[in-house]
Amino acid sequence: MKRGTCAVMLLTVLVAGCGTQSYTAVDKRASTNDVGWKTAEVSVPVGPKAAVYDEGTDSLLIVARQVTAKPETVSLYRFEIATSKLTETVLGDAKGYVRPAIAHGEDGSIWVAWGHALRHISGNDIDSWAIPDPAKTAIEKTQEPEIATDAISLAIAPSGDVWVAEIGVRTAMIFSPAAQEWSNSKSLGVVPHSLSDLVIEPDGTVNVTGEDVPGEDSSSVARLTSTDDAGTVFGKALHLALTESGGVVGLDKGTVSVYESGKLASQPVVGTASVPGNSGLTVIGDDVWFWSDSTDGILLNRALLKGGDTRQYKVPLTEPHKVQGPISRGGHLSGDALHWNPNIQSIVADAHGQIWLLALSAPAASPLASELMTLKS
Repeated sequence: MKRGTCAVMLLTVLVAGCGTQSYTAVDKRASTNDVGWKTAEVSVPVGPKAAVYDEGTDSLLIVARQVTAKPETVSLYRFEIATSKLTETVLGDAKGYVRPAIAHGEDGSIWVAWGHALRHISGNDIDSWAIPDPAKTAIEKTQEPEIATDAISLAIAPSGDVWVAEIGVRTAMIFSPAAQEWSNSKSLGVVPHSLSDLVIEPDGTVNVTGEDVPGEDSSSVARLTSTDDAGTVFGKALHLALTESGGVVGLDKGTVSVYESGKLASQPVVGTASVPGNSGLTVIGDDVWFWSDSTDGILLNRALLKGGDTRQYKVPLTEPHKVQGPISRGGHLSGDALHWNPNIQSIVADAHGQIWLLALSAPAASPLASELMTLKS
């Protein structure tokens, strides 16, 4: 799908009742202070969450934990872009909730994973399957045993199979919707950590980030073709995304690289190194968008793959969190990759060329609201 002109939105989550957003035109060469950000709130709880775009309904699908429920539960929120309408579907209890994983299939299916369960949402129907006890990899025991082996990322293969990666486990579990069962498992080649991304190319090749060597100071990326028995490490990256042509974009400490068949397809675009964000990256045309933390505040970064440079816009987050969290995996990433900043929870592009940034919480730190900011160029 081709997308048009870029627009950026920072979503903290309570746009219900705000009406359709209006945007201010921005020169793409404009500095941070020249851009026309807009901010709102939506009734989605604070804390870790994840989002994807549903083109069929022109909506954002957001997974978040209901911290006020006893016991805590996890909900799927559908935010309609045209009307700002927000609806909620409760998915189940929040046991094992670290950072949820969500994927949206071309057939409209929605898959969500957290803890030790995979869920499929179709209309009002919710099906759930326990994730099999994984084959443990030979790594040292995690310092955070309560989150060991919890699901952290998932992706849908062209075959329709759903791949699930778990923290601290070198083996991915594969679920077959057709057979309604866990049909296979594969060695990924790296050990996923709490920020790992898993993406699948149009030909079925799986790419995943994680730890290659215990104690290394960065995150590696491995690939696994349909004929491989195990993944092979081919580079460094904390976050991954697919390009519109089916290539893979990797982000490592401010450097953006495009890979094809596990090899660099072009010269990497080197930006300013900063504390990594936990929300990944997204691609519109030849531009890669991601966010980071720096001494100048929370920054939205735009890497121009054809131009070979980066542009930065300061995100007007009302009350950014000062704390940073450790990246855990069942081992210990160290050095520059040891900490990450949780302020932006998800970054998503829609069919209108707009980028949505989903924030950790609302300015008032209400447990029932998150912050939303918008920008259009």
